Amino acid sequence: MSDKKLVVLAYSGGLDTSVICRWLVEKGYRVLCCVADLGQGDNFSAMRDKAIGSGAEDLIVRDVKEEFVRDGLFWAMQAQAKYEGLYIPCTAVARYFIMREVINAAHEYGAEAVAHGATAKGNDQVRFEFRKYVQDDSLELIVPWRIPEFYNLILGRKEAIEYAR
Repeated sequence: MSDKKLVVLAYSGGLDTSVICRWLVEKGYRVLCCVADLGQGDNFSAMRDKAIGSGAEDLIVRDVKEEFVRDGLFWAMQAQAKYEGLYIPCTAVARYFIMREVINAAHEYGAEAVAHGATAKGNDQVRFEFRKYVQDDSLELIVPWRIPEFYNLILGRKEAIEYAR
Protein backbone atom coordinates (compact mmCIF):
# COMPACT_ATOMS: atom_id res chain seq x y z
CA MET A 1 0.00 0.00 0.00
CA SER A 2 1.43 3.35 -1.03
CA ASP A 3 1.54 6.31 1.32
CA LYS A 4 1.04 8.65 -1.63
CA LYS A 5 -2.29 10.46 -1.77
CA LEU A 6 -4.66 9.18 -4.47
CA VAL A 7 -6.36 11.78 -6.68
CA VAL A 8 -8.99 11.25 -9.37
CA LEU A 9 -8.52 13.67 -12.27
CA ALA A 10 -11.34 14.69 -14.59
CA TYR A 11 -9.55 13.75 -17.81
CA SER A 12 -10.26 14.76 -21.39
CA GLY A 13 -7.17 13.28 -23.01
CA GLY A 14 -6.16 16.71 -24.26
CA LEU A 15 -2.91 18.56 -23.68
CA ASP A 16 -3.97 20.33 -20.49
CA THR A 17 -5.25 17.31 -18.57
CA SER A 18 -2.34 15.16 -19.77
CA VAL A 19 0.14 17.75 -18.51
CA ILE A 20 -1.80 18.08 -15.25
CA CYS A 21 -1.71 14.30 -14.82
CA ARG A 22 2.08 14.27 -15.19
CA TRP A 23 2.50 17.28 -12.91
CA LEU A 24 0.41 15.64 -10.17
CA VAL A 25 2.51 12.49 -10.41
CA GLU A 26 5.69 14.58 -10.16
CA LYS A 27 4.23 16.29 -7.08
CA GLY A 28 3.94 12.89 -5.42
CA TYR A 29 0.32 11.92 -6.06
CA ARG A 30 -1.03 8.65 -7.37
CA VAL A 31 -3.42 9.54 -10.20
CA LEU A 32 -6.46 7.84 -11.63
CA CYS A 33 -7.90 9.61 -14.66
CA CYS A 34 -11.65 9.54 -15.14
CA VAL A 35 -13.66 10.29 -18.26
CA ALA A 36 -17.41 10.37 -18.68
CA ASP A 37 -18.63 8.84 -21.93
CA LEU A 38 -21.31 11.31 -22.95
CA GLY A 39 -21.48 9.97 -26.50
CA GLN A 40 -18.60 12.12 -27.75
CA GLY A 41 -17.11 9.22 -29.73
CA ASP A 42 -13.65 9.26 -28.11
CA ASN A 43 -11.26 6.37 -28.57
CA PHE A 44 -11.06 5.32 -24.93
CA SER A 45 -8.38 2.72 -25.58
CA ALA A 46 -6.05 5.38 -27.02
CA MET A 47 -7.08 7.75 -24.22
CA ARG A 48 -6.15 5.10 -21.62
CA ASP A 49 -2.73 4.68 -23.26
CA LYS A 50 -2.20 8.44 -23.17
CA ALA A 51 -3.28 8.70 -19.52
CA ILE A 52 -0.96 5.87 -18.49
CA GLY A 53 1.82 7.39 -20.60
CA SER A 54 1.29 10.62 -18.66
CA GLY A 55 1.77 8.76 -15.38
CA ALA A 56 -1.76 7.73 -14.40
CA GLU A 57 -2.32 4.32 -12.86
CA ASP A 58 -5.37 3.84 -15.06
CA LEU A 59 -8.24 5.49 -16.91
CA ILE A 60 -11.74 4.98 -15.54
CA VAL A 61 -14.43 5.27 -18.23
CA ARG A 62 -17.99 5.86 -17.05
CA ASP A 63 -20.88 5.45 -19.49
CA VAL A 64 -23.34 8.22 -18.67
CA LYS A 65 -24.91 8.75 -22.11
CA GLU A 66 -28.42 7.81 -21.01
CA GLU A 67 -28.36 9.95 -17.85
CA PHE A 68 -26.78 12.86 -19.72
CA VAL A 69 -29.62 12.91 -22.23
CA ARG A 70 -32.46 12.01 -19.83
CA ASP A 71 -31.43 14.06 -16.79
CA GLY A 72 -29.44 16.81 -18.46
CA LEU A 73 -30.12 17.64 -22.09
CA PHE A 74 -33.83 16.80 -21.91
CA TRP A 75 -34.33 19.30 -19.08
CA ALA A 76 -32.22 21.93 -20.79
CA MET A 77 -34.31 21.53 -23.93
CA GLN A 78 -37.56 21.60 -21.98
CA ALA A 79 -36.44 24.81 -20.27
CA GLN A 80 -35.46 26.19 -23.68
CA ALA A 81 -32.02 26.97 -22.26
CA LYS A 82 -29.78 28.56 -24.85
CA TYR A 83 -26.17 29.65 -24.73
CA GLU A 84 -25.92 33.18 -26.14
CA GLY A 85 -29.45 32.60 -27.42
CA LEU A 86 -28.19 30.13 -30.02
CA TYR A 87 -27.81 26.56 -28.84
CA ILE A 88 -28.39 24.17 -25.94
CA PRO A 89 -25.54 24.50 -23.42
CA CYS A 90 -24.40 20.87 -23.81
CA THR A 91 -20.88 21.47 -22.46
CA ALA A 92 -22.17 23.32 -19.43
CA VAL A 93 -24.62 20.52 -18.65
CA ALA A 94 -21.92 17.88 -19.23
CA ARG A 95 -19.72 19.28 -16.42
CA TYR A 96 -22.26 18.15 -13.81
CA PHE A 97 -22.10 14.55 -15.06
CA ILE A 98 -18.33 14.54 -15.46
CA MET A 99 -17.66 15.72 -11.91
CA ARG A 100 -20.33 13.41 -10.53
CA GLU A 101 -18.46 10.45 -11.99
CA VAL A 102 -15.07 11.75 -10.83
CA ILE A 103 -16.43 11.94 -7.28
CA ASN A 104 -18.10 8.53 -7.55
CA ALA A 105 -14.77 7.08 -8.72
CA ALA A 106 -12.98 8.82 -5.83
CA HIS A 107 -15.36 7.11 -3.39
CA GLU A 108 -15.07 3.75 -5.14
CA TYR A 109 -11.24 3.77 -5.18
CA GLY A 110 -10.71 5.44 -1.80
CA ALA A 111 -9.19 8.63 -3.19
CA GLU A 112 -8.61 11.58 -0.91
CA ALA A 113 -8.74 14.23 -3.62
CA VAL A 114 -10.22 15.14 -6.99
CA ALA A 115 -8.81 17.47 -9.61
CA HIS A 116 -9.88 19.16 -12.82
CA GLY A 117 -8.14 21.01 -15.61
CA ALA A 118 -10.48 23.96 -16.08
CA THR A 119 -8.54 27.18 -16.26
CA ALA A 120 -9.05 29.92 -13.71
CA LYS A 121 -10.47 32.12 -16.49
CA GLY A 122 -13.71 30.41 -17.45
CA ASN A 123 -16.95 29.28 -15.92
CA ASP A 124 -16.24 25.53 -16.30
CA GLN A 125 -14.31 25.70 -13.03
CA VAL A 126 -17.48 26.93 -11.31
CA ARG A 127 -19.56 24.12 -12.80
CA PHE A 128 -17.06 21.43 -11.77
CA GLU A 129 -16.59 22.84 -8.30
CA PHE A 130 -20.24 23.54 -7.56
CA ARG A 131 -20.99 19.88 -8.27
CA LYS A 132 -18.05 18.79 -6.13
CA TYR A 133 -19.09 20.85 -3.11
CA VAL A 134 -22.73 19.76 -3.40
CA GLN A 135 -21.88 16.07 -3.72
CA ASP A 136 -18.89 15.82 -1.35
CA ASP A 137 -17.26 18.78 0.28
CA SER A 138 -14.87 16.56 2.27
CA LEU A 139 -12.71 15.56 -0.69
CA GLU A 140 -9.69 17.75 -1.29
CA LEU A 141 -9.94 19.73 -4.53
CA ILE A 142 -6.80 20.29 -6.58
CA VAL A 143 -6.97 22.94 -9.30
CA PRO A 144 -3.50 23.27 -10.85
CA TRP A 145 -4.40 26.36 -12.89
CA ARG A 146 -4.80 28.22 -9.58
CA ILE A 147 -1.52 26.95 -8.10
CA PRO A 148 1.36 29.38 -8.82
CA GLU A 149 3.91 26.56 -9.07
CA PHE A 150 1.87 25.09 -11.96
CA TYR A 151 0.75 28.20 -13.82
CA ASN A 152 4.20 29.77 -13.63
CA LEU A 153 5.60 26.60 -15.21
CA ILE A 154 2.91 26.25 -17.91
CA LEU A 155 2.53 29.78 -19.25
CA GLY A 156 0.80 28.71 -22.45
CA ARG A 157 0.45 26.05 -25.10
CA LYS A 158 4.13 26.19 -26.10
CA GLU A 159 5.27 25.50 -22.52
CA ALA A 160 2.64 22.77 -22.12
CA ILE A 161 3.91 20.98 -25.25
CA GLU A 162 7.50 21.29 -24.07
CA TYR A 163 6.58 19.97 -20.62
CA ALA A 164 4.71 17.06 -22.22
CA ARG A 165 7.82 16.11 -24.19
